[in-house]
Amino acid sequence: MKKMYTLQVVAPREHSVVRAIQDLVQTKGWEEHIGNIYVPENKVLEVKNNKPKTVMKRMFPGYIFVEISDECDDAFVSIRRLRNVLSFIGSGKSGRPAAMSALEAKKIVDLYNKGQEEEVKAKHDFKVGHKVRVLNGPFTDYIGDIAEIDIQKDAIMVNVLIFGRPVPTKFSSKELDLEV
Repeated sequence: MKKMYTLQVVAPREHSVVRAIQDLVQTKGWEEHIGNIYVPENKVLEVKNNKPKTVMKRMFPGYIFVEISDECDDAFVSIRRLRNVLSFIGSGKSGRPAAMSALEAKKIVDLYNKGQEEEVKAKHDFKVGHKVRVLNGPFTDYIGDIAEIDIQKDAIMVNVLIFGRPVPTKFSSKELDLEV
């Protein structure tokens, strides 16, 4: 039976370690001993220099999760010796790493699946008090101050100056540009 183990790796190298483990599995013929490998990530929309870009952000930087069979002691040693692998987390009485509980493993798999299906979350460099220019819609080219930011909904409340009076109006981060 395969159990889930936590593997600590060098932080920006999670995906290269996953590829190395997959190569090891093919080379040694361990398809039945090593199962899925998880690197839970979220899709995030970053806005830098007023250009939106979708990037994948790791939920647990420096950690990957591997399903390994109890019957294959060589797998633990071989994986531990791979480049950019620091160690397995936890240690059992036999010197082997401690497996995650079934509940913990289920949470990791659910996080992984949620991150793959989740819509893009906005990440921007706006802050309350910044002056912004509206890029489109009925308020195009109006300037206002950011009053509040709701990151989850990608909603930014801006006090737009209309006839010299601030009017609170809600925009998405894509509709705004920082005023310099």
